[in-house]
Amino acid sequence: MKDFVANLFKGRLNRANLVVGMFSSIVLPRILFFFINHEIVVQSRNLYGILHFFWWIIFVLVFIFNFSLYARRYHDIGKSGYNVFFLLIPLVNFILLFFLIFKKGDSVKNVYGKVPSSKISFPADILGIDK
Repeated sequence: MKDFVANLFKGRLNRANLVVGMFSSIVLPRILFFFINHEIVVQSRNLYGILHFFWWIIFVLVFIFNFSLYARRYHDIGKSGYNVFFLLIPLVNFILLFFLIFKKGDSVKNVYGKVPSSKISFPADILGIDK
């Protein structure tokens, strides 16, 4: 598990995979929340605390996942992954997100790894899994 989390922040990620990763981090938790919410509400209204606990766990996992996407995208343009912390600043985060989505990555190998494939490889590239 430790290696999996560490690999989430290594390497590079192209623009297309960033957009797919951002979309999946928005849509998939919503679908999961719908089913969890529906099942708990149908079965018992006393399980609100458990539902709230699951929501926080999923929120933290999605937050880490998104930070890894942005760090690897920064790697693709030759910048340090620590620049993701600028995304915590209100209003600046919108500018930086547009920058990450539209800025073309380095066309040659850089210190963070080889040039990522131009095709979308879901979920391998998005999760940082070596093929």
